[in-house]
Amino acid sequence: MDSGHQSIEPSVPTSARVSIRTELLHENSDVDVTMVQLPGVNTPQFEHCRGHLDEHPQPVPPIYQPETTANGIHWAAYNDRRELYVGRPTLKTIWGNKIAP
Repeated sequence: MDSGHQSIEPSVPTSARVSIRTELLHENSDVDVTMVQLPGVNTPQFEHCRGHLDEHPQPVPPIYQPETTANGIHWAAYNDRRELYVGRPTLKTIWGNKIAP
């Protein structure tokens, strides 16, 4: 059985994700939408950017390996969750922004 996983850009506003969920529900679709919140990931993104800083740019530590985030995304694809936080720093950041925006 092919579950046909899709990806939505993180820049898509929350209201658009809610709208997509509502439309899928209305159509009785078998497609689920999950927002996966990721921590700082060790990717080549920072090697390709040109910077004018004294130090090389990097994600905010702790920096996770891509395999960790891939495991979280894979888990989210096969489990029914509306939102998934990968890594404790992500959880702290999200809840910190909710408590003290």
